[in-house]
Amino acid sequence: TRYPRLLSGISPGAGARLPGGGAAQEDLGDPDLSFEERLKKANEDLDRLATLLDRWFVEKEAYPDFLDELPELSPPEEKAPKDPFFKDSFYQYLHFQDPEGFLLYSIGPDGIDQAGEEPFEPDMGEDAPGDLIRKR
Repeated sequence: TRYPRLLSGISPGAGARLPGGGAAQEDLGDPDLSFEERLKKANEDLDRLATLLDRWFVEKEAYPDFLDELPELSPPEEKAPKDPFFKDSFYQYLHFQDPEGFLLYSIGPDGIDQAGEEPFEPDMGEDAPGDLIRKR
């Protein structure tokens, strides 16, 4: 099992498709966490993952194709964090090779995948559109 990278809006291996066609959906996030707790967890997870990716880059001069190549996340079923805004799904990851970089994101509180193109603005409220994004 590979820890997924972004492929056409589907989290391979996560066992779940993203909500249909970008329409507003019911709350698909972790029901045990408040909005503030989800936001904090997602930001902490994304910062940690970005740091692990940057360390990999320093050692290998490239980013991994899949996040489960990072030893800290293997096996992913046990160690890889899940997106608190989309139940049972991993964070979305895409590795770019020319120029070398990555896109890593949570689908955000609206539960709609904007493919990491629209950043979530917390000042606009918890219903604001957008993804929580880290990129290099």
